[in-house]
Amino acid sequence: MSLTGPTNTGKTHLIKALIAAMPDEERIVTIEGRFELRLQRDFPDKNVIEYEADEDDPQHGPQQAFKLALRQSPQRICHAEIRDADANIYVRACTRGHEGSITSVHANSLEDVPDAITDMCMLDGRAMNAVRLTRRIAEHVTQIGFEMRMVGSSRKLVRIGEYIYSGDTVEVRDWARYDEGRDAWVLKAELSERAWERIGRFDPDSCVWLRGERRASLC
Repeated sequence: MSLTGPTNTGKTHLIKALIAAMPDEERIVTIEGRFELRLQRDFPDKNVIEYEADEDDPQHGPQQAFKLALRQSPQRICHAEIRDADANIYVRACTRGHEGSITSVHANSLEDVPDAITDMCMLDGRAMNAVRLTRRIAEHVTQIGFEMRMVGSSRKLVRIGEYIYSGDTVEVRDWARYDEGRDAWVLKAELSERAWERIGRFDPDSCVWLRGERRASLC
């Protein structure tokens, strides 16, 4: 999954909240430019391994951090903020069979995220097919997007959507949106069958409730 929004809109706090909701026994590896999440300190019962990556130090840079992270057999990888130098290795790491990954991206909206990560990957000069790369990112890296922004003087999560790749284009299918005028959430629940199947496998009760809410909203 990916989180997007301007600086200081609460992306790091939301990442931490999402990790807090994950089962304690799942092995989570975090990679940060500087330690901000502090998961081992705040969640001592969780199975967390934390790495700090320094882009200016080849011995402790992102590539080395990811190499060490993958040796830990993580179920989930949390890359606090994806950057040009480590975009390719992060995308490769996300296709190694983990249950999921989390990263934040500086982009204007959810629609911009797959292209933004593709552009970062293309910067390393290797010959890559941009269309195939964008599809890989949409299906294995972003998957679910959270959009943050300032609403008045408050940091807000304003949108949750699913990335769908169809016809060589990426579509964002809204699950929920925050209606600023009403100060309320609008539950759209426009999930793909792939998403329903995954939710049903991991959380069958929520799947039944969500599908019931979706049917009620269409009546």
